[in-house]
Amino acid sequence: MIDVIKKVDKGQYWSKSETFLLPLVGLSKSQKYPIKTYLFWRDYSIENYHLIIKFSYSNYDEFLAYCNRIVFPILDKNLYVIECYDFENETIFILDISEWALDIEMFLKGKYSKFSKQAKDKIIKYHTYFDKGEKLEIEISAVIEPNIKYGLLGGLTAIEYVADNYEIPLGELKKVGELGSIYDKEKETLNGYLVGEERGALQ
Repeated sequence: MIDVIKKVDKGQYWSKSETFLLPLVGLSKSQKYPIKTYLFWRDYSIENYHLIIKFSYSNYDEFLAYCNRIVFPILDKNLYVIECYDFENETIFILDISEWALDIEMFLKGKYSKFSKQAKDKIIKYHTYFDKGEKLEIEISAVIEPNIKYGLLGGLTAIEYVADNYEIPLGELKKVGELGSIYDKEKETLNGYLVGEERGALQ
């Protein structure tokens, strides 16, 4: 359910970088290879507009061919890739997403409803899936648009729904104006992968 405030998320954490920032770079959610995102690694930081993405694979040559065919044309189009680290069965890309600086500033403050329309459109497109029509996970929609009324929520706004169902004062929620918690730095930090362990950048 919506991880609104710690009382609501019940200890569950969902990646804020994957949810809100990965959609901005243009990759599809239905990637062939598992992908994870992070906000901090080594000297790279989202505070400097860096996004860390990690691909996992079993066959290096097949993954390289996939990158050349699918990944690089998307990321290179906007000059996002600034570094690439190739490890055993994993590759880490460092992206410069400073073109989204204003949205990232809102992200850092947990002000998801203040994202630009362009950013919101990309987030919605990324998370929308098709099954007898378009569907968007209500948790995500509610966080970036907490003040519109939803049929799935009985005609209530997301803020009203949370107030009614989680015993949080409506006035308090309206004052905050947001339903998503700020990222957890510890959980959004990529650990390990020591200097010198790299096999060399993708060719």
